[in-house]
Amino acid sequence: MSIVNSVEFVVGFIATGAARAVSAPLNPNYSSSEVEFYLNDTKPVLLLLPPLSSPGTTPSERKGAEQALEAAKKIGVRAAEFSVDYRGAVHVQVIHEPLDAKFRGVEANRQDPHPDDVALVLHTSGTTGRPKSVPLTHHNLLTTTGNIVQTYWLTPSDRSYLVMPLFHVHGLLAGLLAPLRSGGSVVIIDKFSAGRFWKDFASTKATWYTAVPTIHSILLSAPVPNPLPRIRFIRSCSSSLSPTVFKRLEETFKAPVLEAYAMTEAAHQM
Repeated sequence: MSIVNSVEFVVGFIATGAARAVSAPLNPNYSSSEVEFYLNDTKPVLLLLPPLSSPGTTPSERKGAEQALEAAKKIGVRAAEFSVDYRGAVHVQVIHEPLDAKFRGVEANRQDPHPDDVALVLHTSGTTGRPKSVPLTHHNLLTTTGNIVQTYWLTPSDRSYLVMPLFHVHGLLAGLLAPLRSGGSVVIIDKFSAGRFWKDFASTKATWYTAVPTIHSILLSAPVPNPLPRIRFIRSCSSSLSPTVFKRLEETFKAPVLEAYAMTEAAHQM
């Protein structure tokens, strides 16, 4: 699927796994050629997109969806608009049905997912070559989210403020699935904004957030909220956090900073 951080992404991901199918989320800002590469690599039977003509779809979302649809049409992948309304009803509308689909699926399986079933396919960053696919099983996801819950003592009273993209293992496992597994909740925004971060964090009563060092540095450059919201902890991952930024985070936001090491191939946190 090529969908921004949203309820639609969460519903689409969980429903796909529950059906014993496999999710392969894409960066919704990919160009048509980039989407084409990933579609050829993951061989999906269906590409989920945001509604192209909906007033609720932003111009940037629409542009990304159009790029993804162009790639799907080029290589023969079925595509559908996917949305969830205010009542929680799911709407799926097929917008491209190739006469000869390049990739074929299997008959829907009504059995519950098996721990060894592949649930998610992500890709490495490709910094030393072409991105490589990384299949992760339900067992992998359960193990990692369980470790995160235990590491940070997450409870039903915790609420994460999600700023990391859900097409990345950091945002999906640490920012979304681990809090949900603990019985807690998640504040989902479509993209990070330093200008609205602390206002949203306080108004939604979030208790923690996880991010990359770049985002931490941006927040340190923005005006400090007064009063400061209560922050149980700040998590940093995906690249090294400098000692200077580490110290400034703790001193500025009056919260412990907990740094984690992770990699896609290990289903995130190690």
